Amino acid sequence: MIDDQGKNISYNSPVYAPADGEITHVGDGSEDLSNLWLKMKNGLPVGLVHFKPGSFTVRKGERVIAGQKLGVLGIPGNAHLHMHIFNEYGANIPYLFKSFQDHKGVQRKNAHPEHGTFYTYP
Repeated sequence: MIDDQGKNISYNSPVYAPADGEITHVGDGSEDLSNLWLKMKNGLPVGLVHFKPGSFTVRKGERVIAGQKLGVLGIPGNAHLHMHIFNEYGANIPYLFKSFQDHKGVQRKNAHPEHGTFYTYP
């Protein structure tokens, strides 16, 4: 998120599990590389990247529920999260959010954010 002075204020913001599933990988490295993999109940993997090193609240093998805190955003000054869902061939597949607030403060349901915009969840 950007404040009224144009400063990114998302650094240290919590990151929540997008779905129920099992943590299959926790890579706690630099802020560019700290990542987590979640295998959803439907078997598809979700990759989440750019956590603050040392902020993970879950471990490999742990079962999580949607909305459970996983850690916090890293990269001061440019905090953001990459989330990708992959099919069995390793290709990204599109997805919709059940609910989120867009960059104008409008609550949206069963949609996806516009490319390059900021949004909050839930």
